[in-house]
Amino acid sequence: MPELIEVLEQTSDFELAGIVCGILAYSDNPKVLSCLCTAQRSGKLRPGAPPLLVNAYLPTAPSSDESPESLCREGNADYGTLVLGCFDRVFNPEVCGARGIFPGIVDARVLRWFNRLYDRDFDEWLAQVAPDALAFREASLEKGWDPVRMQRLAADLYLGEPDGAIAKVYASQADQVACRRLLQAAFDRNSPLPPRQVAGWEDRLHDWYRANRHRFVYDYAKHRFVVDDGHSALP
Repeated sequence: MPELIEVLEQTSDFELAGIVCGILAYSDNPKVLSCLCTAQRSGKLRPGAPPLLVNAYLPTAPSSDESPESLCREGNADYGTLVLGCFDRVFNPEVCGARGIFPGIVDARVLRWFNRLYDRDFDEWLAQVAPDALAFREASLEKGWDPVRMQRLAADLYLGEPDGAIAKVYASQADQVACRRLLQAAFDRNSPLPPRQVAGWEDRLHDWYRANRHRFVYDYAKHRFVVDDGHSALP
């Protein structure tokens, strides 16, 4: 990511700047908001692009009195704090309605930042149904990134054409198979791999969030929040 930030700072290519910002928006680099603001001020982004990019970088739109500029101010740019502030609104019925989370479907925001599919721990589910996919994900995390955050590959999976996209990223046949199974378990409701919804999961997810809110710590190695038990950080 530091290399991409350097490219954004140095380029005068309008299209390249947009591509780089799009990639950065799906990262958790604390400098992303500042980069987006600088790119906007220097005229490197299309009109209307910054709000869309911020919505990719954070789980929901900032409140009406916040802007990318205000979020960048000194003392208000900690990534974990920003994300939890957004989720506080998501899980607040007075702000986002009775549910806040997307009802009846996989909420990609909850999966991305809390590793929960419906109200289940995703890794625990993978260990049961696709241990090869879990091992692949853990190996990827050791290299510095999480395949579950690969939004474009997930989108290709919905279109029923994942193989070409996955093959462009992974040369190994075993990695291609494991990546596909991982994304199917996360996003493909036509696959037997994802868990099925159990009545009341939305309420259980809300209860889990409220019970652990004060213990959430953002783990940059796992690219998500973990629950700090006072001795170690466990998802």
